Order: sequence, then structure tokens, then C-alpha cells
Amino acid sequence: MKQLKIKSEDLTHKSKLKKKEEKKEKAKKGPKHKEKSIHNRPEEIDKNEEFGHWELDCVEGIKEKKKTYLTILERKTKKYIVIEMREHTNKCVKEAIDKLEEKYGEYFKEIFKTMTTDNGHEFLNYDNIEKSKKDRRKKRTKVYYTDSYSSWQKGMNENCNGILRRFIPKGTDLETISEYKLEIILEKINGKPRKILNFTSAEELFNIEINKIKGVA
Repeated sequence: MKQLKIKSEDLTHKSKLKKKEEKKEKAKKGPKHKEKSIHNRPEEIDKNEEFGHWELDCVEGIKEKKKTYLTILERKTKKYIVIEMREHTNKCVKEAIDKLEEKYGEYFKEIFKTMTTDNGHEFLNYDNIEKSKKDRRKKRTKVYYTDSYSSWQKGMNENCNGILRRFIPKGTDLETISEYKLEIILEKINGKPRKILNFTSAEELFNIEINKIKGVA
């Protein structure tokens, strides 16, 4: 009987496994923009002593719907902001950051000094995040990217997303969550006194920092 010469790569499950390993190895290479790596971020940011350094992420709803939340957390005060996006895209991330720039105006650059996020497709065009809506020649913030498979490098945001999921469980259709309900949820999250903040709230500490920037006593 003639034996067939079959390589392990010819087996369906072996082929899929190899592709999966190649994909994983490729992802391990790090961020697309190496100069924007978290390893190039000033070390002082890790101390959480200076206000204005934020972590970005996205929280999605059910797969059938496109609505997504952009979540932003400030490292020192732990202020947590959630912005509704109609789709999980880079364009919508830009529009969400534009809304923040419109809200905080001339103070935006002092409030949002840096933004650290992952290598998700919705964040990879960093120019859309960094450049001011009012004048594309000017930068409004500076973006850094975490390593692949290293969500702990923006763990504060990840933890707060977990708290948000207590109110809005995974698999929830975000279209059913009204702006009013989301606002109430954020008031609870930001208004709760926390041990890590010496039993003050993120909202209180955030407002203190904003008043400093605006020169309000």
C-alpha cells in the first residue's frame, strides 16, 4: 500500500493553529507607532501626582448594534468620563474628543495633557486625537500606546469599566440606555468617596484641579 506524504501543515487544525500563532506573534511586536509607545512616556506620569494624564478605552454593547462608549479616566483624581459614539471607529473617537475640546475650550490642553490607550483600530490614527479641532496645525494633547496584551498598563480605566459594567452588563443594547440614565450612573461612580482618594470623591478632586487651572479660589 502506498503511503501518502502528509505534512502537519496540511492538517486543517494544524494550519489554523499555525495562523493563530503567527497572528499572535505579529501582535506581540508592539504598537504601530513605536515613537508613541508607553515606554517613551515620561516616568513622572506613573506617580499619579500631576493632573491631566488620562487613560482611554471603549465599552461596546451587543454585536448587532454599533453604538459604543468611549471611556476616559484621569489618573490622579480618578475622574471617569463616558462619551457616547454612534460607531466603534477612529472617526467617532475624534468626534468624541472634539466634544471635550468644545466643552473645556482654552483649558483643554492643560486638562488633557496626555492620553494613553491600546492599539485598537479606533485609536491608531493618533493625529485625529492629538490635533486641535480649532486649528489642525496645533496639538491639543499627546497620545501614547500600551503594549499588546497589556491592559494592566491602563488598568485604572479597565477597573472603572468593570464598575460601569455593574450598571450596564456586558451584552446590553446601549441604545436602551438614555443619556439621563448614563449621567446618573456616572454621578454615582464619580461621587463615591474612595479610600485611594483619602475618602474624597473623584468629582470633588477633579473640580479642585479644574478651579486651579481656571484660577478660581
